[in-house]
Amino acid sequence: MAAFEAWRRLHPAAIAVWLSSIVGQFGLLIGLAVVLGGDGPPQVVAIAAASIAALGAVVRWMRLSFRIERHTLIIRGGLLSRWRRVLPFSRIQSVDVVRKLTHRLFGVVELRVEVVGGRETEAPLVALTPHDADVIRASLLSEEPAAHARPDTPPLVRMRPAQLLLAGFTGGRIAVAAALLGWVQQFLTEESVFRFFERVVAGGRSGLVVALIVGAFVLVASVTISLVGTILVFWNFTARRDGDRLVITRGLLQIRRAMVPIHRIQAIRMEENLVRRVFGIASLHVITAGYARGEDQQRTSMLLPIADRAACLDIASQVLHSPAEVVDAQLEPAPPRALVRRLAVASLIGGFVISGDVLFVEVGPIWAAVVIPVAWGLALLSWRALGHAVVGRHVVARSGMLVRRTTLAAHGNVQHLSLTRSPTQRMLGLATVRLSIPRATTLMTDLDRVAGEDRFALLAEGIIGDPVGS
Repeated sequence: MAAFEAWRRLHPAAIAVWLSSIVGQFGLLIGLAVVLGGDGPPQVVAIAAASIAALGAVVRWMRLSFRIERHTLIIRGGLLSRWRRVLPFSRIQSVDVVRKLTHRLFGVVELRVEVVGGRETEAPLVALTPHDADVIRASLLSEEPAAHARPDTPPLVRMRPAQLLLAGFTGGRIAVAAALLGWVQQFLTEESVFRFFERVVAGGRSGLVVALIVGAFVLVASVTISLVGTILVFWNFTARRDGDRLVITRGLLQIRRAMVPIHRIQAIRMEENLVRRVFGIASLHVITAGYARGEDQQRTSMLLPIADRAACLDIASQVLHSPAEVVDAQLEPAPPRALVRRLAVASLIGGFVISGDVLFVEVGPIWAAVVIPVAWGLALLSWRALGHAVVGRHVVARSGMLVRRTTLAAHGNVQHLSLTRSPTQRMLGLATVRLSIPRATTLMTDLDRVAGEDRFALLAEGIIGDPVGS
């Protein structure tokens, strides 16, 4: 590590990596300006913007440097406003190795250092030689370099293409489809939308047929996007346990290898949407404190994209070294009073929706035949999903309406514990225990009041080591 005690710059390929990122974001606009602009101002503006971006990348590379000093990673940079970032090894949660197409072209890799409580990647070392990256990564995680590590152990998980197709079909990335439709809408004027519906009406199609056509289009778009996204992100997905760390490799165009120390995993969560519950399959995630919330956390923390529930629980047990009785624990369901509370709330919300339609949209009360039953159905789903168990030094909690989430966590990873009782819960003798762990919150919702107080006291004793007084 003596070579990294002095200030060092990134590999010069970092300039190309930054430029490729800019081109990826604005390449379409720049291309249109060059093609359609001729010799006029648009082309000049595009060339000027490209020149400024290239100059900025060069200056950024010259001003950015890093060093390792006394178990601390120090990074500095900035032109007009200089900055310095200090990352103690003890605060580093994980180190990911990323290889995009640009990295593979220049034979370099990127290290992304995540720290406890960070909202974004604290140290993106975007271009290093593979040897330097291996030495730095091993030092940050206090491990031996890969060259001296033990041979690769058999993988815990290795996804086949057929499994990825199943994961894409059952994933249902509706939010991504909605974002795509929103992007397309930017290029459609209001007049073109009206013309489309005028042609539909002129063709004699009923409103039901139009609704079915639109629904089919959204469904096909969401499934297609889910398939493509799943294959690009999780291609060649492999997870293996190497000593006291978990190594996850994935990606087609962008190859990513995440290395997470086992003792820094805060919890494991199994997720099942409605479609996957029908077939008895689920996905498995690890929750760590170093990744920001959002889609990147979901992708990076994936431990098992899809498998049957038994396989998910078995993998969770192997990763955490937890006793079999923890993953096989029979969860205690919520009492029937919790269903009464949910049905009452659903009826109240449905009544507001119906009254708003009748008063402002002039839609008849026929909505009651649809809104109220749907609300009751969702309330029933959310009640049936509730369950919890406290086994030894672990807690298991399950909840969710459309997506059922089962979280397994150790007492020692709970940072905040609270017992709450809303007005409706007090009326029905219910309570909720909230467990906050880094980057996640787990709820034991609508427990019997006495059971909730017992669970709270038991968990509090496990956290602080002393019984909680009344």
